[in-house]
Amino acid sequence: MLKKLLATVAILVGLTSSASAMTCISEANFRGQEPNLNSYVHKIIRKDGAEISLYQRGQQSAEEANELFLEVVRKGRCIISMEVLNRKQLDDRYQIYASWAELTEGALGEGEGEGAEGEGVVEPFLSEDDLFPFLSPDFYAVRKIYRGPVPRPDFKGRDKDFADFRTRILEGMKRGVNFSGEYALTQIGCGSSCSFAILSNIRTGEQFQFPRGGEETGPLSLKFSADSSLMIATWTSGYDGQCFLESLLFNGKEWVTLANQSLGKAGLCYDDVDTNISRYKKRLSALSEN
Repeated sequence: MLKKLLATVAILVGLTSSASAMTCISEANFRGQEPNLNSYVHKIIRKDGAEISLYQRGQQSAEEANELFLEVVRKGRCIISMEVLNRKQLDDRYQIYASWAELTEGALGEGEGEGAEGEGVVEPFLSEDDLFPFLSPDFYAVRKIYRGPVPRPDFKGRDKDFADFRTRILEGMKRGVNFSGEYALTQIGCGSSCSFAILSNIRTGEQFQFPRGGEETGPLSLKFSADSSLMIATWTSGYDGQCFLESLLFNGKEWVTLANQSLGKAGLCYDDVDTNISRYKKRLSALSEN
């Protein structure tokens, strides 16, 4: 069931993860190695507690000998090293001796249970956070919360587009950081089932618009925290009458979507975010059992 659920998740969304410590290898560096994120199969647990994940790398050659793999070494949520391996290097290091098709079915060949220096190759035990990193704030934890002086936004210049909402913005900034270490997010009502959100950088005073909200997106619900850069939102599409569950990150200048999945009819968005997260996970579990 675990493999079927993992495959279902991989098909429906692109999985991403991020290290929490500033000394970790960055998500951008990880993605720059062109891993096939749908190809994750198993973990290799080292004696020092580090976990090694193997991925196919990008588009593969038809010849097995020319296959390339990405070896990612993690400790906790931190990526501490990455290395691209060809088929021979992979087999020499971990004694797997199996085709990728066999690996995805869990057949590890003659080297099953054996790894370099006695490291064991094991069937993964994946928590819900591992299966759904795009719904796990811990995967996107921030190291520090800004507690310095709060500058006033430049409502006559840089932030002039937000001047009409200055009172609400200043009130939100005064309450302090509530998102991603140095931001205050303020949600403002605009009528029945209508709201929008403004993101204020507490350190610089700069203002940003959240990409969802307004009359066309109906009920907008947000889940976020000061110690994580993950934003989870539910909103409705006025075009096709659906409720969406979306995960986003803010990179300092713009919002980046990690995953955006339809939950079903628009009315589902009147429920809170946690209820819809639970609904989404149950739906995937049911799909994996079919």
